[in-house]
Amino acid sequence: MKKNLCKKSNFVSVSVISFALLLGGCATQLNGDAAKVKVVDQHFINSSHCEFVGSFYGASGISATTNIAINNSRNETIEQAAEGGANYIVWSSTVGGLAPSATGNGYICQK
Repeated sequence: MKKNLCKKSNFVSVSVISFALLLGGCATQLNGDAAKVKVVDQHFINSSHCEFVGSFYGASGISATTNIAINNSRNETIEQAAEGGANYIVWSSTVGGLAPSATGNGYICQK
């Protein structure tokens, strides 16, 4: 009897972990105008003819890995910057952990 309880408990644990990984493990991809936004450093902005558009923020839910969650947060930020008309973005902060988020400054730069 004790042996069956262990097998059942392990199955439930594996099922819950698998479901959590499937639920939160999907990375987002950029489409449309957001795919055209380039990530650069402040030096590039300072040496180019750029106009500040605004600061943009993106957040992601808990994911299978911190890297996926941070990437999703950055992608959301880039999408918002693209909607605001920016074609370049400079990261001002990226936070991992339980509440991943990214903040960036968007710019319109002449190519």
